[in-house]
Amino acid sequence: MRKGKKTNNTLHSVQNCSWAFGRLQQTGVPQGVHCARMGHDTLLWALEKEVVESINGPLKENTTFLKGVKIPPGLVATNDLPQVVAHGEIVLMVVPTPFVATTLAPVAKLFRKDQILVSCTKGILNQTLQTVDEILQDVLPSGKVAFLSGPSFAAEVVRETPTAVTIAAMACSWRRRFFPDIVVSLAVGIPLDRNLPYRIAKTGAKPT
Repeated sequence: MRKGKKTNNTLHSVQNCSWAFGRLQQTGVPQGVHCARMGHDTLLWALEKEVVESINGPLKENTTFLKGVKIPPGLVATNDLPQVVAHGEIVLMVVPTPFVATTLAPVAKLFRKDQILVSCTKGILNQTLQTVDEILQDVLPSGKVAFLSGPSFAAEVVRETPTAVTIAAMACSWRRRFFPDIVVSLAVGIPLDRNLPYRIAKTGAKPT
């Protein structure tokens, strides 16, 4: 594994970074672009064939969801999800909450013990009221899981303007290894994010 690359006073110690995303390409692609700009070998998964072709083609641009932003050389897209899971040390998931289980279940056994799944997904399932961390506990019961949140916006990430993110994980040792700056232990609060007040209002529950 190559040594970490120091950029913007942050040590990045991962060699390859896999980014998986489904129907939230407005978020997934900017994150992939940022990862590639930082010098990581980055692989993106997309459902749409045309998205993969536009990213990998001569234009090197995601004309469907991120028009006007050139794709860095280190970023490649694919429709092959197992390939993405096998690619790197960190797999970032940007998949809508209702599709988390169905997306990950077919490839759950492909995750290695040294891999970390970072979920950028937030929300609660309408039928079961499961949070994202609870869904992941069912699909990846022995997996290393972290949760990424803002305050940041895709446009800020792409423009490389000052922004910030929060990472939450239960295992202190490896969360410090990969995310040395801002880490918290609220592995429930991060997946809920701003959706909680909406769900409380919808169900008629009174917060205590």
